[in-house]
Amino acid sequence: DVYPYLEAFEAGSGGWTSGGTNSTWAQGTPAGLAITGTGDGSDNAWMTSNLIGYYNNNEQSYVLGPCFDFTPLVLPYVELDFANYSENFWDGAQLQYSLDAGASWEVVGMIGTGDNWYTNYGIGFGFDPDWPFGYPEGWVGSDGSWKTAHHDISFLAGEPQVQFRIFFASDGSVNWYDGFAFDNFKIADP
Repeated sequence: DVYPYLEAFEAGSGGWTSGGTNSTWAQGTPAGLAITGTGDGSDNAWMTSNLIGYYNNNEQSYVLGPCFDFTPLVLPYVELDFANYSENFWDGAQLQYSLDAGASWEVVGMIGTGDNWYTNYGIGFGFDPDWPFGYPEGWVGSDGSWKTAHHDISFLAGEPQVQFRIFFASDGSVNWYDGFAFDNFKIADP
């Protein structure tokens, strides 16, 4: 792998694929109720709600990135442009990583552990005692404006097989929102 890695999705998916249950992820130009355009003013990003309209009830979907070799990295960080507009306390997105080819996933960070990193509790899983206050954290609610998020991932330095995915989940009602969009996914050493 060559670092810094930057995928702006202008030449296609860049090896990123969508999947999951009731997925509404699509790649293109967001034209939602609140989320419009992209993080850098270009044409393409990934967004739930099929770029326009609403995301699904009981959605548990994702956009999965390629596998990265982090053995040359010393203090890696991740950065992405994002916009979120979802039901507060219930629906939202997280950045997750896997070190075992997707057999298991862990969440990157918690509220306040990075710049613009997560906004609230309550991603559509229901109660989970492993999280503070019992509900998973993520990009939840908000106003739909584009922001840049940044998080240290130095704990992954030296790992030979790292995958990321943007995971989105919603509960069983109140889904008249755009959901989540992201663009300009970057991995680099300082």
